[in-house]
Amino acid sequence: MLYINYIARHMFRHSGMNLAVLLCFSIGAGLLGSLPAFAASTAEKSLNAALVNSHPSVRNIKVEGPSFILNASLNAYINDSIENLVSERISVSNTKHDIHPNTPIIQDNQEGEIDLEGIWIWSFDKLNQHAALVEGKWPVVTYPQSQAEALRPPKIQAAITEDVASTLELQIGDILQARNEYQYVITAIVKINDPSSDVWWHDSSAIFISIEPGLNEDTISAPVFIPPTSMKTYLRGYASEWRYIIDIGMIGSTNAESIEQSLINLKNRLSANKANMSSGLPNLVQEFRRNLSTSQMVLYLLSFQAFLFVIFTLILIANLLVNSSRSELATLSSRGASRFHIVLTYSIQMLILALLAGFIFGPLLSWAGLMSWGWVSGDQIPSHLLQDTWFMSV
Repeated sequence: MLYINYIARHMFRHSGMNLAVLLCFSIGAGLLGSLPAFAASTAEKSLNAALVNSHPSVRNIKVEGPSFILNASLNAYINDSIENLVSERISVSNTKHDIHPNTPIIQDNQEGEIDLEGIWIWSFDKLNQHAALVEGKWPVVTYPQSQAEALRPPKIQAAITEDVASTLELQIGDILQARNEYQYVITAIVKINDPSSDVWWHDSSAIFISIEPGLNEDTISAPVFIPPTSMKTYLRGYASEWRYIIDIGMIGSTNAESIEQSLINLKNRLSANKANMSSGLPNLVQEFRRNLSTSQMVLYLLSFQAFLFVIFTLILIANLLVNSSRSELATLSSRGASRFHIVLTYSIQMLILALLAGFIFGPLLSWAGLMSWGWVSGDQIPSHLLQDTWFMSV
């Protein structure tokens, strides 16, 4: 107890020197503690830029397979695997039919001609959330009302975009007829809310008239939207897929490794279930982790010089402290104190100062510095101290 009291009195007696030592420790701990967050922020900035500039098929997830495989249980498993990343899921089906060669369009019960060779038939389960009704009413599935109707090719209600309606001069009630005599009755003209949204996968064939170059002549096709139930009821051989729109803000340094592993496991599991997952996210996350490691290494090397300066300053202060304590050291030696006890006394004092700097003042300086840097630069900074920050500070 007397020894502890002596150490406390000694630290108080040399409080000026000890404050200088504490300041140096805190600066060193704060500098090293800020490196993980700074490196993570730099790498995340690069990742966000790569995600924003990438194609929707790269930054999102698409799951393809036969309609009987894309069922509720599979969707539940996918949601459990990547639940926190998904902002929206869209169920999409599509197929293409050639236009009827003799009667491609019926307007006011009159057969007509139209400059069209094909019809892209699409179904989006959330079309009314991503398109606004301009004219008419949303298409619904209809069923034959008599045996005679059941024997004839079906009439399927459909919607078209403003661009298609304007280009082909189509109106509500017009009928597009495919080669197999399936008739698509236009009941709605819609306006796409955001054609650049990831929901559309940057595929203009679902929104605008598409032109496919051919050997002799180009093939012009127009898209129509039908209800998912109509697609399942009347059409065969169509392609089905789920588009999972990813919230890229949920990907960061703290969960990058777990996300990468979850996506790899999910792809393997889907392959075993005869479904195909396509996404560029695993490669982007892997690249992000490499960039994070490189950023950390570069910052550690750059901070080494500053760290050496802190050590040099500590040595100077320690020499001053020893010189100012020569009379005390002589008194302790004359009273029988060994060199070990004298070194232990100063070591305990330095340990106390180091612990204060490593656990309290260093992390606080790191947090304050990072918040200031984030406020000035506008970069996104973690709202809490990373675990590596505490480790590096100590």
